Amino acid sequence: MQIFLSYASEQKAIAEPIAFSLRKRGHQVFLDRDDLPAGQSFDDQIAAAIAASDFFIFLASPESVAKGRFTLTELQWARKKWPIADSNVLPVVVGAIRMEDVPSYLKSVTLLEPAGNIAAEVSAAVHERVAAPEAKMFVPRMAALCAVAGLVSGFLPILLEGRLASGYLDLEFANAKPFPIWISHSTIAPLYVPLIFVTAFYVGFARWSRLKLRRAWLLLILTVLGWLLAINMALDVPGLLGVQISFEDYESLQNAAKSSPDASKALASVDKVKAAAEATVVALGGMIAGATGALFTCLGLIYGTGGPRRSFSIALGVLTVIVGGLAGMLYSPEAWHYRAVGTFWLLFAVWQAAVGGMLAFLTANSRA
Repeated sequence: MQIFLSYASEQKAIAEPIAFSLRKRGHQVFLDRDDLPAGQSFDDQIAAAIAASDFFIFLASPESVAKGRFTLTELQWARKKWPIADSNVLPVVVGAIRMEDVPSYLKSVTLLEPAGNIAAEVSAAVHERVAAPEAKMFVPRMAALCAVAGLVSGFLPILLEGRLASGYLDLEFANAKPFPIWISHSTIAPLYVPLIFVTAFYVGFARWSRLKLRRAWLLLILTVLGWLLAINMALDVPGLLGVQISFEDYESLQNAAKSSPDASKALASVDKVKAAAEATVVALGGMIAGATGALFTCLGLIYGTGGPRRSFSIALGVLTVIVGGLAGMLYSPEAWHYRAVGTFWLLFAVWQAAVGGMLAFLTANSRA
């Protein structure tokens, strides 16, 4: 977010720490008029800087509200942009100022009167003002963008190949082995899925977030790694969870059922038990896979936007992983078995929308 910090020259020593604190939170702060490029009108450049800003901070002091000071001109330009000061203007008392000297425009909102460290309190107040509005705007947009990315990922195989060129995987439980060959993902779970997902993140953060992906390559690497782990988990759920129902065991159960007094009911019962066991294992595997993908993407985003220097909510991070796991339960091996890769649009769209929205909310509430 771009912030314009208006102050009298006498308060520069107070303004600079405030600007540094805000920048640590990922904001862009206009601070020093001396940094303006030469060759243009000073007034025009200041007016343009205020017009381009998303937030306006006014350091209220006897000097800044004195008649004839340029700070009052800056305040008039801010008033022109934001006739109502509620959400975008923060007046901060930094000197022994009389309330009757404070412009009426600033009195329309609560004045911040720091009791301790001015820079820390101003930075916290700005975060409180912008975090909720940013989350309200950023989260649904990010979720929608990621849902579109998921739809594209789900339908792209149909557009490119029509069907799986190399056939389908045999997902019978008797043939399950821990972690199928890594190359298996290239046909049935192409790597462009996480690439499209990361691209959506990059576009969303560039357009709507105050934080920027300074290390987008970390997000890409960790998301792809999480995808590889997740898809291999999902494709070999029985081997992963140590649950295997071999054809021999199944035939033995069938033979025992056939010898029972009511063979038809016994056989139906065996089939139901087998189907229930397989469905449970697949759901659990999908949950583990979805949570794994969410975890690695979450780590990639955290380190891509600032790493350990930025404070992220552990609770929101854990909740993101849980949401990813629940969305992963939409996984169904029948989609692979019958070559209907396009039917994975639902899993991709729901999972990416859920995880993308949660990560947007996580970053909107981060602190530095």
